[in-house]
This record gives sequence, structure tokens and C-alpha cells, in this order.
Amino acid sequence: MTIRANYLSMLLFGIIFFQLNMFYLVDQSQLPIKFQDIAIFLEVVFFLTVYLKVDTKVDYTYKNLGKWLFIVPIVLGCTSSMMGYIRYNQPFFMGVRAQRAWIAAMLMYYPLSTAIRTGRYSIEKLLNLIDKINIVYFLLIFAQYIVGNRYLFLHITTNQRYGTIRLYVSISFLLISYALHLWKALSNKHIRVGDCFFIVSTLFTYLFIVKSRMGMIALMGATIIVLLKQKFTKKNFVIILLACVALFVFFNSEAGSEIVKLAFESEITSTENDTALIRDVGRTFYISEVKSSLKTFIFGCGYINTDWKQTVRATRTDENIFAVDNGLYGLVFMYGMIFLCWVVVLYFRYIKNAFKNKNDFGVCIFIVGILGSYSLYPECYRICIAFPLTCVIFEDMCYRKKQKKIETQKEL
Repeated sequence: MTIRANYLSMLLFGIIFFQLNMFYLVDQSQLPIKFQDIAIFLEVVFFLTVYLKVDTKVDYTYKNLGKWLFIVPIVLGCTSSMMGYIRYNQPFFMGVRAQRAWIAAMLMYYPLSTAIRTGRYSIEKLLNLIDKINIVYFLLIFAQYIVGNRYLFLHITTNQRYGTIRLYVSISFLLISYALHLWKALSNKHIRVGDCFFIVSTLFTYLFIVKSRMGMIALMGATIIVLLKQKFTKKNFVIILLACVALFVFFNSEAGSEIVKLAFESEITSTENDTALIRDVGRTFYISEVKSSLKTFIFGCGYINTDWKQTVRATRTDENIFAVDNGLYGLVFMYGMIFLCWVVVLYFRYIKNAFKNKNDFGVCIFIVGILGSYSLYPECYRICIAFPLTCVIFEDMCYRKKQKKIETQKEL
């Protein structure tokens, strides 16, 4: 049986739309169901649609880098839930339930890959869909940033940093468009307006809206690596010059100045540095707990479900020590060294193939995903389908390049 690609597009739009909290236009607390549960339901529908209605005989095959790697989250979810039960008497089901959105999102790699490989859905449609969503998404959060605290029309958690409003919004899907259009800008003969829009909007979001210092470092670091790989042309010279200007602006901003202070000053004097101290205390605590026994070293200390009071006390969450603020340290605390091994293998496979295939899209987005994990969760641990989407897009790009090379050799 066949299926119309438009139906898959509608399902994917629905999944992304709810994973982005309906663009923050609706107050989730007023609804009887969580957005992530609606997204999970749509993911199940997408899964069933692909495997029940689509002829799974592939039209073409390519090196499937994911293979068994995207099944590992199920194992990690079970082991962390079991460790939570052993250490905190936290019900096993509470651990699994709290991780349902992440596990379901990661498993989406398989139906997405199958839909592309069977030719029932095209990468062009997928990328076009992501770009359109990101245009609307950015314009909404940009408008909220401009309006500021005077009128909060989006239901977003906000704070103040560097004297202006800070919005806690997801940037995972914006990163896909950023890496894609950076690659296009470097590959095409001329720089297009659309490419500039997505590059500038993502940089603006990081620097002025989200104000994530580590996130900005990761993005700029990955971008610099991509730029250094390029051949010297007039166009690439202009792009590199603009990147230098962006770096100059960043390090002369309050966020950049704060990073320099944190890196080079020995005395801690500001509120931001107090936050850094809390994170240091958290990392020390997490490391000591993980090293306390062979079992915790391998499997971690259990998933932290804040609805279970005993877990909150035992993990010092009530002392403002949060796993989310400590990147891989927090994840190793919950999942153990098996999680770290999984992340290393996962990113090594993709980054290695990105350099091997000279794919700037892959180099940029996979390095961004792991570079800031000292204090941020890596992109493979987000409760959205951005990471599996990225992997499927990258694999298809590599396949097409290989096919083009084969066709060229045949013509010769």
C-alpha cells in the first residue's frame, strides 16, 4: 500500500508543533493533557502509518549509521528506572514514565529513515517543512523579545539577564535550519537571502533571546571549524569576515564579557558566577556518587523524578542542584558510564562520517550538539525529534553524494 506524502507532512508538523509547545501560544497548565503526550500519540500514529501502510521494500539503501544505537534509550530508560527504585525507592514506572517523551522521540529515527528510504517521503519536503516552521517560530519569539515584559503574549518561562528579557525556548529545530543554510551558503556560488535569514536568526536567538553562553560557544566553535575547512574564495572570505565581526560583537557584549571573566578571573563576584559555583558543587556531588560503587559507576544513580520526594532529597535537587544544569555530568549521574559510552559511539560515528564525506551540514550540527555538553544536555537528549531528523537528513545527503559520484564515474 502507498501513502500520500502530504499526510506524513501533516503528522510531522503536528509532532514538531506540539514539541514546541504550540509555539507557546497556549497555556499548557490550563489543559488536561500535556503537549508532549499529544506529540507521543502522533509519533505512534506516524510509526504505524509508515510500517502498516507503506511498502517497506526500500527503493535504495545507504549506510544506516543509527542501526541499533537508537534502541539504546529503551535500555537506558529501564536501567535508570531500576537504579532509581534501588536507591530512592522510586517506583520503576515513575522513572520510565518521566522518560517516555525522550525514548519515543529517539525511536522516531526508524520510521523516518524507512519513509525516506522507501521513497514515500522526500528530504526536500522535510527540509522545506522545517524551514517554514522555523520562520513562524522565530518571528513569534522575536516579537516577544521586542515587546519584552510589557506584554507577555507567549506562555514562556522568562528571566532577566544583562538587563533585558531572557526567554527559555527550544532551539533544536532552529539548529537544523542553521546548519543546512550555512552549508548552502558555503556550497552555492552566491549567498541567498534565505540562507542569511536562517543563519542570522539563529545567531540572534542564541545571543539575544536565549542568551546561552555555552550554547553560543558551541555554535560559534562548530561554525569556525566548518569555515576553516573551506577553500579560499571571495565568497568564503566574505563569510569568514562576517563571522569575525559576529565574534567581535559577541565578545564585546555582556554575555561575551561574562565568559571572559569566568574563564580568566579567579575571584567570584557576580550572581552569574554564583550560579557557576552551584554547578561546580553539583558536578562534585554527581562524580562522588557515581564513583561510590561499581554498580553506580556502570548504571548510574537512577533517573531523577522530582515528583518523588525521597529522590529530590537524595539527589540534592532541593538545594538547587539540577542535572539539566550540569550537562553530561548530570546524565552520567542518572544513567552511568553506559550512557557516556553510548553518546561517544553515537557522535563519533556521525562526526567521523561527516568529515569523511566532507559534509559541512553534518560537521556543524553534530559538533554543536556535543560541544556544549559540559553544562548543556547534548542534542541526543532532547525531548523532540530534532536529533533523529538530523541523522536521517545527514544519511540521505551522504547517499546522494555517493550516487552522484557513481553516476559521474559511469559517464566517464
